[in-house]
Amino acid sequence: MDVTTTKLFRTGGSVALRIPAGWLDPEAPVTLVRDERTGRVYLNQSGPLDTQDFFDFMQGQEYRPDAAFDELSLRSDVPRTSSLDHGL
Repeated sequence: MDVTTTKLFRTGGSVALRIPAGWLDPEAPVTLVRDERTGRVYLNQSGPLDTQDFFDFMQGQEYRPDAAFDELSLRSDVPRTSSLDHGL
């Protein structure tokens, strides 16, 4: 994985980003994704982001139990009560 630091600059009413030559195909479209929760911006040039592709892939996979995950999900202590438990 290549990592570099670069700067943003203003051009017209937009903000632009300098990307090193050879990193992207200047003729291919770019998809930008902004995570509203974290504010992170992701740039992708491998095609549009389609989450349905992931779910289609997962549907074709055989279920494999994960004992370590199952162990993490077991609780040995009694859960604390909440006012919601009593309908208050």
